[in-house]
This record gives sequence, structure tokens and C-alpha cells, in this order.
Amino acid sequence: MKFPRDLYVGSALALLAGTALGQFWDQGMNQEAARSDFNSPTRGLPEEPITYGVCLNPASIYSCDGPVYWPENNWTVIGYPTDRYWVIHANNAEMWRKGSVDGRGLNGPPGQTRSIGVPGEWGHGFHMAHIDHSVDGGIPADDGWHFIINTDLIPDDERASWVEINPPGERSDINYHLSFGARQNRGNGNTPPAVLNGFDHPYYGSAQYLKFEAQQIASDSGTKGGGSYRFSGIYLTAEWGGEAAPGVPHQRGLFITLFEDALDHPGLDTQFPLGWTTNPNWNWPFEQSFFYPGVDWAFVTIDYLDAICPDAVLGSGDRLVPNPVLGNSTFYKFHLTKAFRCLEAVHSPWSVPFPSDVDVPVNGIFWFQEASNAENTPATRMWMQVDNAKVSSI
Repeated sequence: MKFPRDLYVGSALALLAGTALGQFWDQGMNQEAARSDFNSPTRGLPEEPITYGVCLNPASIYSCDGPVYWPENNWTVIGYPTDRYWVIHANNAEMWRKGSVDGRGLNGPPGQTRSIGVPGEWGHGFHMAHIDHSVDGGIPADDGWHFIINTDLIPDDERASWVEINPPGERSDINYHLSFGARQNRGNGNTPPAVLNGFDHPYYGSAQYLKFEAQQIASDSGTKGGGSYRFSGIYLTAEWGGEAAPGVPHQRGLFITLFEDALDHPGLDTQFPLGWTTNPNWNWPFEQSFFYPGVDWAFVTIDYLDAICPDAVLGSGDRLVPNPVLGNSTFYKFHLTKAFRCLEAVHSPWSVPFPSDVDVPVNGIFWFQEASNAENTPATRMWMQVDNAKVSSI
């Protein structure tokens, strides 16, 4: 699908609104403003239920029907977001529909399944300012954004609503996902944070590099359950290959894993034994979410990407090395177009090949953490700091 370059011709209005074209609205992470996915603070409540639309994969755990409202929608606002903010996605697979009766869910809607606290509390946390190093292992002298999944401290009376209890003999586990990032029409204005190809374009041709610093804290201490598999990194969503729903471009995405372990997970050392994999029919039929109706995903580890596409990995090619207290500080720098082009040439991981002859908008760039929480396995405390993120020229 040809990216409409006319969108950028005479684009002074977008520049005046505060977002440079082909960049983050907040280059370098200086503006403390964040918000949940849904555009309405009451979406997912009885007065404003969600709606189901196109279904890409009826067999998905994100089924094509289910609850349409919940007792709480966990809509979160940090700072003073207007039309410029970082967007937060907090989801627990399966739990959004647990306990569904007559259209009513138990926990919270997809993408807002859980409330957002601050790092150091149990559950999901997100913070955009310095955290004292004396508080639950915070990183000294930091000034980046922090987000955390902490199942170690979940009170016993809350645990049942966080861990899916299956029949005897079956695993009782659930995936916790927390991510934040810049998304077109969800805080980054009406412009994408990056554009692939188009090297000669005067506005965004040179802005091909995603740069940021990251640290990872990951603890395996505790006895209450959780954390048998976990990974973290970045993901990007781009648009090419027609429409997935009427008026909605088909999204193709790329996860780049920066950290991964599988502590006490029987028979699993990694989700990516070959260094890469795909999920072409990830279903997300919720019309009010920016993921709607789903994504054609490719996954790759940072070390494998560095090995097969060295021109795409210009910063560190190493995975994050976690430490229960501080973690390591690592600088990452990716040439985004070369990453997509190289993966297409080596593996062709998407159901529609990545085109190199048209401009392709990257409508979202996110940092994520995800953990599989199982009973009687080490508890999860995943804390990631991201700082000084930019999409820019070299």
C-alpha cells in the first residue's frame, strides 16, 4: 500500500502541533504524559460497552465474542495528556473474559485488564520520573520511564483473580503483558513515529534510526507463584498489504526480544530456538483498540537479528542482562528499514512480503514486558527502564 506522501506536503500544521514527521512526539522522553488505549474514559463500562468487529482468527484466545463491559475499565491517565501522550497497553491473556456472565466480564477489558500503579507496588506499574533507589530496588540516578510487572507481592486474597485456576492435572497459568510507546492517532498525533523506505523524502527520509537506552531488573525470588517464562524488548507495527477490516489497514509487526528466560518452565528454554518465529493471525477483534483487528507478527531475538542483519543493529547486539537490583545499562540503535528488509530477504516472515519500493508507515513503536505466571514457580518481578528514546537520523 502506497503511503500517502501528500500527507506530508505542506505539513506545517503537524509541525506546529509539536510532532516532527517520522519521529516521536516526545523525542528523548521529557514530557510526562501517558494514557490508556481507549479514547473514552468510560469505554468498557456498562454505559459504553466495547464492540466486536472483524475476526481474523476464530480459534484465538482473543475470541470473536465475549463480554462487552466490566465493573472497572482501568482507564489510566498520567500527567496532562491532550492529543500528545505515551500510550499504555496492560493485558492479561484470558483474564479479560474470565467470569463472563450475560456480557459482563470480571476483571477489565482487553488492553486495560488491570489498573496501573507505580513500580514497587504489586501488579502493573508505570512511572515517568526518578525513583529513589532505596524503594524496592529502584535504579540510582535514573531519569527514564519505568514499567514493572510484579506478581511476587500480590496479596493472597487477590491472587485468584490474577492466576487462572484450571482443573487438576492442567497447568494454571496466565500471561501478563505491559507495554508503552508512541502510536499514531493514540498520542503521537496524526503522524507515524517512523516511516520505512522513502530514503529520499525531505521530511522523514533520514529518520531511519530507533535509539534508546534500557536497563532490566528481573528477580526470581519469592514463593507465591509466577514467572516461569518471561521476556521483554520492543515491538513495532507497520501498515502494508491492503485492509484487514473496512477502512483499517492491515498491520504487520515485529517483536525484537532483548531479554528472555524460562526459569523452572518444564521443557522450555526459549520461545525462539531458531532465533525467530511468526504468528500471522494474532486476533484482536475489539473495534475501539488501536490493535484492531489484529497483527501479522514476526518475532526475532536481538542476538539473532545482529547475526543475520548486522547493518540493522548499530548499537548493542547483546541481550539485556538482568540483575535483581540494578540491571545493566545498554544502548540500542536499530536501522528500522534495514531490519524489515533483511528479515524479508532471509525468512519472509509475514504473510504479505514487505515491500521495498513504497513508503511504509510504522504506526507504533513500543517497549514491552511479558511473563507467564504459573503456580508454584518463581515469582516475577520484571522492571525495565527506558530512557532517551528517539527516532532520528544517525
